[in-house]
Amino acid sequence: MAISVSYLLFLVVLTLLLSYFMAGLFFGKGILPECLKIRNWSVAAFVSFVVFESALLYIVSLQATGYMPTLQQVF
Repeated sequence: MAISVSYLLFLVVLTLLLSYFMAGLFFGKGILPECLKIRNWSVAAFVSFVVFESALLYIVSLQATGYMPTLQQVF
């Protein structure tokens, strides 16, 4: 089973948007204690991106091997 390139690009763009949102929410608004704050949003967004992207790539690998249905198969 093949996963389309547009689906992978959609996941990457979604992860980028989500990582910048999470970086702004947690690292920019003062929710975290002072000792855990990261002053550089790029670093915070990169860390969030790596976490989210690794989870999404695991889901894509499950879909590519057939252990998890894709959205096209569900709908």
